[in-house]
Amino acid sequence: MNFNNIKNNDKIKNLIFILLGIFIFASSYMITYFYNSRKIQQTNMKVTEKKGEIVLAENMDVIFTRRTLDDHVVVDYKTTIGEMVKNDEIKGENMDELISAVEKDGYELVSSTSGEIIFLNDMGILEAGKYYIGEKDGYIAIFKAGEDGRPFIEKPEDVSTKKIEDLPEVDRSKISNFEKKYDTREECEENITNYIS
Repeated sequence: MNFNNIKNNDKIKNLIFILLGIFIFASSYMITYFYNSRKIQQTNMKVTEKKGEIVLAENMDVIFTRRTLDDHVVVDYKTTIGEMVKNDEIKGENMDELISAVEKDGYELVSSTSGEIIFLNDMGILEAGKYYIGEKDGYIAIFKAGEDGRPFIEKPEDVSTKKIEDLPEVDRSKISNFEKKYDTREECEENITNYIS
């Protein structure tokens, strides 16, 4: 009987060691799991924040588009971040700086990917009764904004023979976007000579 008692004691000891081993393993697993899940969650939050920030690279394309008054979207011009920095249009490669620089010209961010950023100038409606230098079928022209804010050409001779593509990029953009606004027809005629002569 003594022998059976010893055998039972050994079984109980083995069972206690096995249960103790399982308890230690389960405890260490749970502690590690909860500790690491917090770290993983914090890392995921940081990654999500980084994804929200688009890192601007020198070779990234910046495309400036505009919605015309007849509701078409056309590309004004295309450049790169490197060219914009070189031309002092922006100081660094920061998305917020880029957005604030182009907002001055009436553009707003439409889409951005790792390879390109697209801005749109939604021209909307012009100021009624004002005269504008604009573009008609590829030529520089004088427009008047009607009561509804839509531009129209008063006389056929208001369309010049000077092609808009012959102008520097900056002037093309300003004319295409109806940024040249004048109170009187005479002022507009005076200023259009700067472009057509």
